Formats: sequence, structure tokens, C-alpha cells
Amino acid sequence: MSHAPRRHDRKDLELRAQLHHGETACICHVVNISAGGARLRLEPAAPRPVHDDVVLEIDRFGSFPAIAVWRTGEQLGIQFEMAPETMAEVVMGLAMYSGRQER
Repeated sequence: MSHAPRRHDRKDLELRAQLHHGETACICHVVNISAGGARLRLEPAAPRPVHDDVVLEIDRFGSFPAIAVWRTGEQLGIQFEMAPETMAEVVMGLAMYSGRQER
């Protein structure tokens, strides 16, 4: 299986968030994030949308529309619908915030 090179640098972190899918919301954890998308770890009982519109809500940072593009077990990959330039600022803020939380 071949993978295309990443278009955006990823930041590994462990951050609690919410994933909204239609009328449903569930707790998730952001495992890594880039200006283009994120890898999420879902709670075991959470619905696992694929090829659906979702919204990732991160406290203190906002809500980010996305599309669920893949899933494997409890892992879900999303692609942000916002411009990468806009999301790059969010990723930088998250990296700084999560760095302070680890201390």
C-alpha cells in the first residue's frame, strides 16, 4: 500500500475535543493535527462516520468543519474544509497550548 507524501506538517498531541456528526456529538481525542486534517481517537461506543460532514470542536479554539475521510477501528481521519492557511494558525496555537499543558 503506497501513501502520498503529506502536504502539511503534523503535530502530535493528546487533546480532548468533541466530534459533531449530524445531531450526534461524541467525545474524541485529537492524536495529531495539521493544516489539512487530523487523526482522532474515538470513544468505543461513538459512531464512526466516513465520507460524511463532521465538525471538530476544540475548547478555547473553536469549531472546524471537516469531512471524515477514513476510519480504522477507533481511529478516524478528517480533512478540514477551511483554508490550510487559516488552519495553520490554529495548529500553531494548539501546539503552543498543548506544550504548556505538558509541563
